[in-house]
Amino acid sequence: MCGPDIPSDIAGQNGPLLMGYLFSYLLQGILIVQVFIFCSQPTYATDRLPIKVTVWIVFCLEIVSTAFATVSAWYGLASGWGDPRTLINPSWAFAYTPALHGIIALSVQLFFCWRMTLFGSGFVVPSFIATVCLMQSAMAIACGVKIWELPDLDAIYGIIPFVSVWLGGSAFCDIMIAINMVYLLYRAGREADFKATYHLLLRPIMICVETGIMTACSSIMHLVLFLAIRNDNAHFTFLFLTAKLYSNTLLATLNKGQSSWEAELDRIQPSRLSGRTPATVFITTSTSTHKDDEAVLDIGHANIV
Repeated sequence: MCGPDIPSDIAGQNGPLLMGYLFSYLLQGILIVQVFIFCSQPTYATDRLPIKVTVWIVFCLEIVSTAFATVSAWYGLASGWGDPRTLINPSWAFAYTPALHGIIALSVQLFFCWRMTLFGSGFVVPSFIATVCLMQSAMAIACGVKIWELPDLDAIYGIIPFVSVWLGGSAFCDIMIAINMVYLLYRAGREADFKATYHLLLRPIMICVETGIMTACSSIMHLVLFLAIRNDNAHFTFLFLTAKLYSNTLLATLNKGQSSWEAELDRIQPSRLSGRTPATVFITTSTSTHKDDEAVLDIGHANIV
C-alpha cells in the first residue's frame, strides 16, 4: 500500500526505469563477450586501425554508460526508495545519460559512413549522413543539459523539439546507412567475376538490414512512447536500451561479417586499402633446338616485381 506522499502509479514511474537498468546490464554482458570474440579472432592483429579504435572507444563509453545506469538505479531504487522526490528529481547520472548515448550512436554511425567510402560510395552520401549524425548527437547532448536544468521531470515535455530531432535524426541515419550498405554490397556482388562472391556477400547484406532496422526501430519506439504516453515513464526503457543495441550491433557486424567484408574490400580496391601497388608478374620463356630441329619449350621463369 502506498503512503500518502507516494503516488499510486509508482509502478508506471519506476517500472520502466527498472527494466531499462536490467536491459543495460544484460546487453553489457553480451557486449563483453562480443569484444572477447572480436579480440580472439586470428585477423585481429591485421585489422585496420579505425576498426580497432572504434571498437575500443565504444566499449569504454559503454562501461561508463553502465556506471551511470548503476548510479541512477542506486539513487532511485535504493538510497532514495520511498522518497517521492526521486521520481521527479533523478540523479546527475540519469540527466547526462542521453548525451553519452548520443556520442555512442555517433561513433557507430560514423564508422559505417567510413565503410561506405571504402566500398566506393564516394563522399557525398556518407558526408550527408555524417552531418545528420553530428546533428543528432548534438541534440542528444543538448537534451542532457536541458534535463539537468529542468526543475523536475514533469517539465520534460518542454524539450520535445530537442528529443524529436535527436531520436528522429538517429533513426534516419540508421535507415540510410542500412539502405546504402545493402546497395553497395549488392552492387559489389553483381559486379564480381565469380557468382560465389555474390553469395559470400549475402550474409553481410542481411546483417546490415537486421542491425539497421533494430536500432532504427528502437529509436522510433522511444520517440513514439515519449510523444504518445505522458502519464508514465515507458519511454525511459529505450533510453538505456538503444545505446547498447548500437554497440552490440557494431560488434555483431564485425564478428559475423568481417571476413566477407574484408575479402570483398581487398578485391575491389587492393592498392587503396593496403597502401601498396599490386604485384606485377612477367613470364618469360626460352626455347632450345635439338638436332632433329624440334623446338621444345623449356620451363618458364616467373619474375615478380
